[in-house]
Amino acid sequence: MDTAHSETLQLGLGYRVNQLRSLLVDAIEQELSPLGLTAAQWMVIVGLGDAPGRAASPAQFARKLSYDAGAMTRLLDRLEKKGFVARAPDSCDRRMVVLTLTERGQQIYPLVVAALQRVESRLSAGFSTDDVATFSRLLEQAMLNL
Repeated sequence: MDTAHSETLQLGLGYRVNQLRSLLVDAIEQELSPLGLTAAQWMVIVGLGDAPGRAASPAQFARKLSYDAGAMTRLLDRLEKKGFVARAPDSCDRRMVVLTLTERGQQIYPLVVAALQRVESRLSAGFSTDDVATFSRLLEQAMLNL
């Protein structure tokens, strides 16, 4: 690849979005580290905490995180070992597994939300409310485009 083409790609939207994603993951990791969680694990904690009393399946989270079944199983194994998540057979279909937050998971849930809100505040610093709404809408459109 020639240098001019490489420089153009580095100034492109995809490159910038990738840089932003990397910085965002790093910021989330820093905030969640004291809680013993990683950036990947927060989605399960928040996903279950946002819907108390409603169990979710590992497959739902795998799709949401774009994880394969093996990676999702390993992530859930770590969350279960830490005492945040419990797996149980589905009462309607015993071949299926449902996930719930443990008592410890319920206790950490608001701390995770607060950590994510701190990252969101840092991310949106210097933007007006309208800027944030526009940025969010543009990102949504870019995702739909792909």
